[in-house]
Amino acid sequence: MGALLALLAAAPAAAQGEIECPSTEVGPLDFTPASRALGVTLDAYIRVRYSEDYFVGVPDAGTFVRLYEDLDEDEGFVELGPEVPGEGQLVGDDVYFVPDELLASDRQYAIVAESFELEPIAIDFTTGRDLDREPPRIGSVGAPTTESVDETCGRGAGYRVDLVVRDVRDDGPASSIELLVYLARQEGLEAPELVLRARGTGAAEQPLGFVLTDERANDPACVVVHAVDGVGNVDDSMEPVCFEPIQGAFFEGLCAANRIAGAPTGGKSGSIVLIALALILVVRRRSH
Repeated sequence: MGALLALLAAAPAAAQGEIECPSTEVGPLDFTPASRALGVTLDAYIRVRYSEDYFVGVPDAGTFVRLYEDLDEDEGFVELGPEVPGEGQLVGDDVYFVPDELLASDRQYAIVAESFELEPIAIDFTTGRDLDREPPRIGSVGAPTTESVDETCGRGAGYRVDLVVRDVRDDGPASSIELLVYLARQEGLEAPELVLRARGTGAAEQPLGFVLTDERANDPACVVVHAVDGVGNVDDSMEPVCFEPIQGAFFEGLCAANRIAGAPTGGKSGSIVLIALALILVVRRRSH
């Protein structure tokens, strides 16, 4: 008989127009595949994002995430089956687990994430029958709009930036897509800054929003949105979309590039993701 663990329910998506504040929790924060995901591709790897600097000085962080066949679920608890062999690896604040073999089709699995403070957290997902063959695709991103706000997420007054991502598609589950919004260009910005991470919803239009502080709102800014699917394929083809935070005016990216001297290009903003993916590919090659 396998162990019984409390099952973490899928988190509700943020309502349209709602700013998602950074989590103040400590320990495991986010799972890929997402909780209750269906049709997960057979070559998917497991990723659990932990709170910032959670594993500083911890040599065995890769062992904190494990994968099991999921035997049964009853009243919010999951009964764990056999453990799936594979290798874990810490990349930044993320623990990746790459199974030694492809996942079985039409099978339910449970991800178990350990922490120092709490009991292990378990989420489950169900595989489909296919491999991931295509990268995700973002259809388009609407021009940002801005609005003055008095207080958001404890950051004080600033300007809320709203944009809409349309037609995000992939051959895996929509909930395994992560949308990464980067502030790509602005006066004084030395490197692209990740300002928002959001799960794909599968909707034709998905609103996204973040806040620029008053100090950051005085200069023109450009954003890019990247999409990463459940096996690490990236759509980073989007050109920067530029706007005036205070006036709320949109203008063409090439014009903005001339006005913001020395700013990095949008294409470089995927470097953090690509470094992590390169490490995962090393594990994959070693496992097959």
